[in-house]
Amino acid sequence: MDQFTAKTLGTSDASTWGDIQRVTELGVQTHMGTQFGLVNRVFLTVICLLVVWNVTTATVMWNRRRRAGTLGAPRKPVDERTQRSVGIFQLLLSFIYPLWGASLVLVLGVQHVGRKFSTASRISA
Repeated sequence: MDQFTAKTLGTSDASTWGDIQRVTELGVQTHMGTQFGLVNRVFLTVICLLVVWNVTTATVMWNRRRRAGTLGAPRKPVDERTQRSVGIFQLLLSFIYPLWGASLVLVLGVQHVGRKFSTASRISA
């Protein structure tokens, strides 16, 4: 469409699309629930509700099984080689995915501040 005159400059239909555009369009239409009509929307809604149910029941089960007053996470590993290997892997991932690296720094900062406050509250109590 011409931006100045609003005239149609050309048209495109499925016969002129390439393979990647066809696959992308199929994925978009399926994701939006318009590929197979109402059956697709109902099916995808049920799957979404099952994922929500899975997360909810997993959280409830974890909360019931953990010891009172603890997080219930495994103990910190003592092997320094494993910690170093994981740290190097995280550093490489941070270079490949900078947003992941920024979120990692944010999470580590929040954990550090949380440890400071929990230690201070134990000392003062």
